[in-house]
Amino acid sequence: MHVVSYTEPQLPDLLTLYAKTLLKRELTYTRLPELCVEVFDITLCRSHLEKYLHFFEFSPQYRQTERAPLPFLYVFTQKPQLTLLTRPEFPLKLLGLVHLGVKFIQRFPINAHDRLTVRAYLSGQEECAHGQSFTITTEIWTRGQVAVEMINHYLSKRPGNHRPARNGPRTPFSDAAPETTFYFGSADIRRYARLSGDFNPIHLYQWTARLCGMKRPIVHGMYSVGKIMGYLSNQNEREIRQASFKFTRPVYVPNDLSLWTHAFDNRTMVTLGSRSNAPSVSAEIEYKLG
Repeated sequence: MHVVSYTEPQLPDLLTLYAKTLLKRELTYTRLPELCVEVFDITLCRSHLEKYLHFFEFSPQYRQTERAPLPFLYVFTQKPQLTLLTRPEFPLKLLGLVHLGVKFIQRFPINAHDRLTVRAYLSGQEECAHGQSFTITTEIWTRGQVAVEMINHYLSKRPGNHRPARNGPRTPFSDAAPETTFYFGSADIRRYARLSGDFNPIHLYQWTARLCGMKRPIVHGMYSVGKIMGYLSNQNEREIRQASFKFTRPVYVPNDLSLWTHAFDNRTMVTLGSRSNAPSVSAEIEYKLG
């Protein structure tokens, strides 16, 4: 595997990286390279973490311990991931890339004072009916070991194929009343874009979404993850061992979606959606015992 190493000051800023995503063209070959981007001696920004915790209303214990919630770590590692995707060796076009899901594996929590190394690498390329899917695995190292691993699944759509793949159950798993309802509005989506640095045009405005093949802007998958995790942090304060999220249906803006949960032993199953449509997000959260 070819490893490209950076220190934090050497990474391009997010605006530069997003400009590269808009300009990137698909190469004649589409086999993913064995490529890894590694960033040394990097730390969390305390003010950014505090804004994230406030935005998603995480439980007070996160502020008290300066512990990073798992979806914040996705935001934190966006620069290494985008640096990987905008390398000249990466063959696929990035405009309109679809995020299919993410899995977090947490061996121990990361705090604001930790000195970190981030490694992001490509794997898992597959041909599918809608285009090509692939995986970015991101490892966050501290104290000589991997603290958190993130596995993100993406779809690069074929030209003319504007409908992301759908999978999962067709109806919410429970006939019970939902626990809560989230509103996804245009202003909130753009606030999240500023907070996260994710200015993918598919999320921002109707005209930019149409350029990406969608009829209206769609919610960031990781925005919905933040909403779910912020809510659950106030219901269960146990440490999370792993969490998996599948984005099974686009959430168009504006929208109201309901949350159903079903807890048993050390697991919580989550569905975000409406009774009239298939779920938009399905998730499984596993907590550490004790």
